[in-house]
Amino acid sequence: MSKGADTETINADPWDVAVPYMEGGFKEAQNLYNDYTPQYYSGQTQAGFSPDQLTAQQGIRDFAVQGAPSIMNPALSAYQQGTSANMLDVANNPYVNNMAQAASDRAMGSLQPELANIRSGAIASGGYGGGRQGIAEGNALAGAADSANQAAAQIYGQAYGQGLGHQANTLGMTGGLMNAGFSPYGALGQSGGQQQAREQALIKDAMAQQQFTQNLPYDKFNKYQQGIAGFSPYSALGASGGQQQAREQALIRDAMARQQFEQNLPYDKFSKYQQGISGFSPLVPATGQQVSTSPGASAMSNIGGLAQAASLMGLGF
Repeated sequence: MSKGADTETINADPWDVAVPYMEGGFKEAQNLYNDYTPQYYSGQTQAGFSPDQLTAQQGIRDFAVQGAPSIMNPALSAYQQGTSANMLDVANNPYVNNMAQAASDRAMGSLQPELANIRSGAIASGGYGGGRQGIAEGNALAGAADSANQAAAQIYGQAYGQGLGHQANTLGMTGGLMNAGFSPYGALGQSGGQQQAREQALIKDAMAQQQFTQNLPYDKFNKYQQGIAGFSPYSALGASGGQQQAREQALIRDAMARQQFEQNLPYDKFSKYQQGISGFSPLVPATGQQVSTSPGASAMSNIGGLAQAASLMGLGF
C-alpha cells in the first residue's frame, strides 16, 4: 500500500492460493454456458380422463341428446292436455256423458214398475183412465225425471271438480317439469366444462413450454453471470479495504487529538496558572477592602503559593 499527499492506492490482486480455484470456476461457468442446454420436461404433464369419467361423459351426452326427448315429449303433451280447456268441458266428454246417461237410466228404470202399480190400482178401484190415474202417473214420471237429472248433474259436477283439481296439480308441476327439461343440458354443460378445462390445461402447458424455450438463452446468461460473480474477489477485497480505511481513520483521529492537545497545552497551563494565583487573592485586594498586614504565617503561606504556581508555569522560583 502506498500513500501520497491526497491519494491512496490499494493493490487489488487476489490471493495467490485462490487464483487456481477462481480460474477453474470461471472455466466451469463458461463450459455450462457454451455446452449445456437445459431441456423442457418431455414427459406427460396432464393426466387424462379416467375410463369412468369418459363413460359418464358419454352417457350424459347420449341421454341429453337422445334419451331426454323421448321422456320429455310425452310429459309435455300430458302437461298441455292437463292445462287445456277441454279438461273442464265435461259436457263434450264422452266418458262423462256415458256415466251421466247410465245414472239417468238407473233413475228412470224405477219408473216402469211404479206406473204398473198405478194402473193396477186404478183398475182395481174402477178408475182406470180417470183423472186420478193421470195425476199419479204424471207425478211418478216427474219424480223419475228429476232423479235422472240429479244423478246426471252429480256426475257432471264431480267430473268438473276433478278437472279443476287435475289442472291445479298439473300447474303445480310446471317448475319441476321445466327443471327436468333443463337438467340433462346442465349435466351436459358440466361434462363439456371438464373437457374444456382439459383443453385449457394443455394450452397452458404448450404456452409454458414455449416461454421456457424463449427464455432459455436469457436464463443461461443469467446463470453464467451468477457463476462468474460467485468467484469475484472484489467483494471480499472491498470488505478488507473498508477495514483498512476504518483503521486509517482511527489513526487520523488519534493524530488530530494529539495535535489539538499540544496546541492547547500553553492555554491550559496559563489557565491553571491563573487559577493558582486566584487562590492567593489576599495579595491583590479589591477596592475598599482592608487587608491585614501583620507579618507572620500568612505572608509565608502566600509566598509559598506563588512559588508553587511559578513552578507549574516553569518559571523556576
